[in-house]
Amino acid sequence: MGSKSGFRDFSLQRELPLPDGWVLSSLELALDATANFSLGGERVVIKADRGVGGACQLFSPPPSPEMKIFKGRLDFLSRRVPELGGGTVIVEQEIEGGRSLSGQGFCDGSGYFSTHFTALHLHCQVPGGALIGKDVIECEVEKKLLILLKKVGRAVSLFGYRGVLGVDFITDDKGELSLLEFNPRRTSLSHAMPLLEGLLGKGWRNSATILIAGPVGFSCTLSEPLGGVEGSLFERGSGEGIVLTSFTKSGLVTFRAS
Repeated sequence: MGSKSGFRDFSLQRELPLPDGWVLSSLELALDATANFSLGGERVVIKADRGVGGACQLFSPPPSPEMKIFKGRLDFLSRRVPELGGGTVIVEQEIEGGRSLSGQGFCDGSGYFSTHFTALHLHCQVPGGALIGKDVIECEVEKKLLILLKKVGRAVSLFGYRGVLGVDFITDDKGELSLLEFNPRRTSLSHAMPLLEGLLGKGWRNSATILIAGPVGFSCTLSEPLGGVEGSLFERGSGEGIVLTSFTKSGLVTFRAS
C-alpha cells in the first residue's frame, strides 16, 4: 500500500473515486504521455511510484509543440527527484480549481476506523512539511469528506493495517470529491499540528510553543479536552514521537503524539 500504483489498484478495486490516471513503466513513457495530454490542452500530475508525498508530485509544463521543452523540464526534475528515474511513474489527471482537503484517523486492523480530524486548504506551517488546514470546511463538503474518509479507512483497516492513516482529497469546481492518496504512517508533526490548532486555537503560533521530535515516555495530560480521541490516539506505547509544549494563560500544557 506504500506505492502509488498499488494505491490506485487498491482504490479502484473498491470503487473509490479517483482522478483518471495511468501507470507507466518508465519516465520516458511518462514523458510521451505528458506531451500528448498537454498538446491536447490537458494538464496532468506526474508522480514517482514510490517516494515521500509532495516531493514526488510534479505538474507538467504548459502546452507547447516543442518536445524538447518537456524533455528538458522532466530531465531537470528527475535529477532533483531521483525517485522519478527509479521505475514506475504515475501520470494522473489534474483537477483544476480544486481545493485540497485531508482527513486522518486510526485503523484497528480488522475493519474498524475512527476519525480524528479533517482539514481544508492544506499548507506548510513548520519545517518538515507539517500540513494543517486554515479554513472551516462547508457542512455539505465535510459530510461527503467524512463518508469517503470512513469508507477508505475501513477498507484499509480490513486489509489488515493497524495504525494512523492519513487520506488526501481534492474537490472539483462542482464540489465533488476525489481521492488522491492515503498514507499509512506513524503519528508525526502532520498529525500533532492540527490537534494543537484545535486545542490552543488559531493564535497558538504567537505563543511560546515548542515542538520536539524525539523519544516520548510520558502520558498525555489532556485526556479531558481530547475526550474519546485520546484513547485511540495516544495509547501506542513508548518510542519516537512529538512532544508539544505551550505556555498558555492557564499554565503549561504538554502532550505527546507517539
